[in-house]
Amino acid sequence: MWRRIFQELKNHAPFTTFGAMTGILIMVFFQKLPKEISLNILLKNKKRVKHFLSKMAQAPSLVDFSLRGARRILSPSGEGRALNL
Repeated sequence: MWRRIFQELKNHAPFTTFGAMTGILIMVFFQKLPKEISLNILLKNKKRVKHFLSKMAQAPSLVDFSLRGARRILSPSGEGRALNL
């Protein structure tokens, strides 16, 4: 079980690193933005911000499910058979 956990962590490390670096870059880019402007943008566009955040939260799982689905073919008996893509 531990071997599987560490393998999964190793496989996801590049994506986690990319996400962390992207977040840091966004924070640095918007660091000098005055508080009034940032609150004004957020309050005037609540619906857009919520929609954007929900899509960003859904994207990783959508990609994961898509990749898993692309690697699986149903056999005539209905059981899945993994492909090496």
